[in-house]
Amino acid sequence: ILIFSPLFLMGTALYYFVRVDGNPILASLSLIISAMMNIVLDWVFLAEMGMGIEGAAYATGISQSLILIILFSHFLKKDRHLGLTSLSGSWWRVYQGMANGVSEFANEISIGLTTLLLNWVMITRVGIEGVAALTIVNYLFFIGVIIFNTLLSATCTLVSMRLGLRNLSRIEF
Repeated sequence: ILIFSPLFLMGTALYYFVRVDGNPILASLSLIISAMMNIVLDWVFLAEMGMGIEGAAYATGISQSLILIILFSHFLKKDRHLGLTSLSGSWWRVYQGMANGVSEFANEISIGLTTLLLNWVMITRVGIEGVAALTIVNYLFFIGVIIFNTLLSATCTLVSMRLGLRNLSRIEF
């Protein structure tokens, strides 16, 4: 998975840029195609080739990289509004963006450490069954978070486009 991490990150970033640039169907289609490819590659690498967890990692990495390829095609069109540019002379902005992201980095690290510690305590106190029960409850909670995040992502794109166009009459609070 680590090998594919840069591609994951670029695909995630391009997803939001393509949506804001007026092509939400391509952005959604890239996620759907990637998910279907992941299912197919999991079957091939696990069931057919017997590669185990390594095969699952390759399936995920390849399918997630497909998002980047699909979304990059958006920037080859002539009717797009956003474009790719060089970073020359703008490294200070990259540094500022990274400094701005330190708080989110701390959040993500703390979530990982908390999960590790919680699982360790659960295994030592109630056993693997307790971890399994907590995992089921967390997945149910996560489904709610995904639904909420989907609504926010759709709304955020519409509001940011209207604000960018200074068309405030189309935004209702």
